[in-house]
Parts: sequence; C-alpha cells; structure tokens
Amino acid sequence: MSKEVLLEINKHVATITLNRPERGNSLTLSMINEFLSIFQELENNSSISIIIITGKGKYFCTGMDLQIVNTTSTSSKKNNNNNIENDLIKIYEKGTSFYNTIKSSKKVIISKINGPVIGGGIGLMFVTDIRICNEKNFYFCFREVKVGLLPAIISQYIIPELGSFKSKQYMLTGEKIFTKQALDDGIISISANGDNDLNKKVEEYTKMLLSSPPKTMGKIKKLVQFISSSDIGDDNKKEFIKKQFIKMMKSKETNRGTKDFNKGQTTDLQKSKL
Repeated sequence: MSKEVLLEINKHVATITLNRPERGNSLTLSMINEFLSIFQELENNSSISIIIITGKGKYFCTGMDLQIVNTTSTSSKKNNNNNIENDLIKIYEKGTSFYNTIKSSKKVIISKINGPVIGGGIGLMFVTDIRICNEKNFYFCFREVKVGLLPAIISQYIIPELGSFKSKQYMLTGEKIFTKQALDDGIISISANGDNDLNKKVEEYTKMLLSSPPKTMGKIKKLVQFISSSDIGDDNKKEFIKKQFIKMMKSKETNRGTKDFNKGQTTDLQKSKL
C-alpha cells in the first residue's frame, strides 16, 4: 500500500509530497494525520530550515475529500442523528490543526505548486510563506459554492490576506483564477514556465533562504504574523516590537553575523551551531 504523504530530505531542506494523484491529492483524515506526524518531526529537527510542500501528478491539492462528508453524514444518520455534529466537529478540529500547524511553523514553508489548487487546497497554499507555481498548469478556484458548501475553515487564513472584496468575488463565483491574476493579487510569489523551470525557481529561492540564519527567519515569520493580526492593539504591537528588537540585538546570530559583516566576511549561519 502506497503512502499518502511522501518525504524527502536533502541537507537543510525537506520536501513533503501529497501522494493521492488519483483523487487530486484531496485530503483524508488519515492523510492529514500522516502529514502532521511528518511535519512535527521536521519542526523538531534543528537541521531542517526549509520545508517544501508539493503534489504528485496533475493537481497540487483539491482540499478535503468530499467522500468524508458523505460518509460521515450517512454513517451518523444510520446510528443517531445527533452524532453527525460530533463527527463534523472532529473534522473541523483536524482541518484547523492541519492549517494552523503549517502557518505557525518556525521553518520557512514553500509551496511548489505543480498544478490546479481547489477548495481547501487554497488554504494550504495561503498558509505557506513563499508560493511558486507552474503557470502552464496553475489556476485556483473556490468550488465549494457549486456544491452547497462554505469555505469555512480556510476563510480564516485567506480573507485577512486577500481582503474581503476579492474573497467575496472569488468565493461567490467559484471562477478560475489563473497565474496573471494571482500575481496581480499578490497571492503567488513568482511563476515558472513548465516543470523544469518550476524546479529551477524553487531551487533558486531555496538557495536564497539557506544563506540566511534559520532562527532569524523564524523570528521574522513570528513578527509579521503578530503585527498583521487585527486582534492585537497598537500598544501591544509596539511592546512586542520593542522586545523583539532587544532580543535580536542580544542574540548570538546577530552578534556573529554583524561582526563578520563589518570585517567583510560571509558567515554560513545555517551551519553555525549558535
């Protein structure tokens, strides 16, 4: 039996591949559990700085496998109508854990978008830090509305970044958004012309990231997420920035990097055990 999630590690870079090409790499509960188990191991591995997420076959990810909803509904109704809510709460909690785990990672997460992104797959794309797509195959669309569903779980990750106006348009129409529009909307970092160029672009970004100290990159992610949060007051944000500045100036990475910079030297902080 083939694994639903594949892992490849090359020095400081790990690649996670969604491996259900026959179902558009749609997510099942077992697949999410497998993904989270792998991801947590990588999160705890200090030698890994970058995690690349991609899909096997034609699609990047088509979101939650709708067979889960149908199976849950049918099974619950046969046993007890009240059970359906408990089962759906479990699906909600598992899905939220999936996205939150990726979004809150200390590592830099790259989505290597090999093909179309649909439904909950868009949520996966939005919780990554750098998004590189193959423009020949790429589009995304919220198909939920066409089958009577809401993009409920993923809305909390998409709307703050995309904005309410565009979110309503795309979620209401279910239209396909291709590369140029995604670039114009600031959803995609950069596009590639075919599979070979996609590999090249991902490698280029990986090299850029590997020239930066991993702990500092993690702190930058935390800084951006905190400051962009609408739930936090300005005074709290200012206090947070102050604390981060002081910690930064006292850190070993900053001390080592600035000293070498002033001497005209280059420091490989990825390899330095600071």
